[in-house]
Amino acid sequence: MKFLVDVAHLYYEKQLTQQQIARKLHVSRSLVSKVLVKARKSGVVEVVIHDDKIHAHKELEERMKRIFGLKEIICAEPMEGQTEEECTALQAGKYLARRLPNVKYAAVSGGRMARETAMKFTSPIPLEHVTFVPLCGGVDKELWDIQANTVCEYFAGHCGASGLQLHAPIVVDSKEAKDIFMSQRFIEEVLQKAKQSDIAFVGIGTGSRYFEMTNLYLEKEQCMETEMKDKVKGDLIYNFYDLQGRLLDCPWNRQNMTLSLEDLQRIPEVIGAAYETEKAEAIYIAVRRKIISSLIVTAPLARQILKLHSRFL
Repeated sequence: MKFLVDVAHLYYEKQLTQQQIARKLHVSRSLVSKVLVKARKSGVVEVVIHDDKIHAHKELEERMKRIFGLKEIICAEPMEGQTEEECTALQAGKYLARRLPNVKYAAVSGGRMARETAMKFTSPIPLEHVTFVPLCGGVDKELWDIQANTVCEYFAGHCGASGLQLHAPIVVDSKEAKDIFMSQRFIEEVLQKAKQSDIAFVGIGTGSRYFEMTNLYLEKEQCMETEMKDKVKGDLIYNFYDLQGRLLDCPWNRQNMTLSLEDLQRIPEVIGAAYETEKAEAIYIAVRRKIISSLIVTAPLARQILKLHSRFL
């Protein structure tokens, strides 16, 4: 019994990964996983969900669901001492933990919200059956901690799951280079698993990220800043789209190494998470086009999305 308590304490209170616990106690990770299951079944560990804060915006959530046909929406409410980002990430992680027990492949994007959610993610049960799959290629060393490959590692390490790696850059030099890369078996197999995922978790970017990314990765003559300024409204997994949610015809979108918006939309549940009100337009377009089917946002952001909806009616 003491061993059960020790393992549970390290996992739930100290928030060590199963691999870290195994190394610390000089046992196998599979034994740690079995002990955690036994700890719950025997009553050593009880999972208590405090939902009073979550349900503070039930009417707002129901309205969003009804208008946009969302599978689920959670309006995150920061507790004392929490930032909006922390609260949104925690609620996104809790929702994922509820959805993952019946999932084989879970696809994830890069970005700060995805990273924050993965860093704070915990599961009441081990998820050894789950494989986290990156939705897009990697970025350079300055942004390595927010790339999809790293996010997969964070998620997998916190719940005993597995994680795949997409060994490709986020963008290449030409459409011809992209075609060659995408035909490589080691890239094609990972993206095929992403397409087969039961669930996807994505951050949402504003149109301004287009200029940040193109200035970092494209040749100057490919950036098209003047032409794109009023067209680009948002991005999902580094696919930049316009006011109608259509993929923009530009060098970046022709050369990026990522799942397409069409393939993303075919995944049974795509969960988006954000807290910044400046992302309202990008999110509104994505839910209106039904690319995102579940949403975790703050209440002010949800209200801003509804304002946009009334303006476009």
